Amino acid sequence: MIAKQPQRVAVTHFGMMEYFFALETPPIASTLAERMLGSFETLKPYAKTATVKDIGEVTTPNLELMTELEPDLIVAFSGTHNDVYEDLSHISTVAMINNTEERTWAETLREYAKLIGKEQLAEDYITKLEALMAEAGEKLAAKKDKTVTFLRASGDGSTFYVLDDNDVSYAFDEKSGLGLKPPGQYKLEGDVVSLEGITVLDPDYIFLVDYLDNMDTTLAELNKSKVWQSLKAVKANHVYPLDVSISTKGPLAVEYTTKELLRVLAE
Repeated sequence: MIAKQPQRVAVTHFGMMEYFFALETPPIASTLAERMLGSFETLKPYAKTATVKDIGEVTTPNLELMTELEPDLIVAFSGTHNDVYEDLSHISTVAMINNTEERTWAETLREYAKLIGKEQLAEDYITKLEALMAEAGEKLAAKKDKTVTFLRASGDGSTFYVLDDNDVSYAFDEKSGLGLKPPGQYKLEGDVVSLEGITVLDPDYIFLVDYLDNMDTTLAELNKSKVWQSLKAVKANHVYPLDVSISTKGPLAVEYTTKELLRVLAE
């Protein structure tokens, strides 16, 4: 239990930042802050208004800089930051969050809200985002017979990570999500699917996930492939970019994805 409502929060994983932005409590510091604020589409708007010090890498945060910043709360992940917990606890109060448990973005937002006394703000945000998702689900109902997939190129030019069952599972949830139709279960080779494997299910729409600055290069490479060109979605010009920040699965990621799907599919 945090005795006093924290005002200066430092986070040891960049994925936490969006939760505190959503709770109108910008963190004073985060690992990989400079890189993520400059590259994640979900965070770029906050980069213009918030000052978040970069405290280094996720597993080895800059303890000296954190001490200088004088946070009144440090939020860390159990497991990831067990080795530095004692050092962190010498700097300030530390809240260790278990990130191995399966939680929805809303459940996680509520957990962070409790740390800073912003429970009502969390409920307001959840209500607003759930209403947006419900509206999107209704508008996308006309596409429910079309299959949709979310892929991220692995970098080797011929295999992809499939994000459907994890990062964007809410897009397919009929009760509390957007109710989209997945193409089916891909046959994975390790943790990736081959380009040939995608042709088997041949989705109607493909959302290609990457840093948006890299997207032109990624698409140019894929378009060299006759197998890629044979896909139904590619032939119909139904391949759309999505920023890699959706992979955080946080509230800003869910909001960004929902709005992008609405923009593209509700035409």
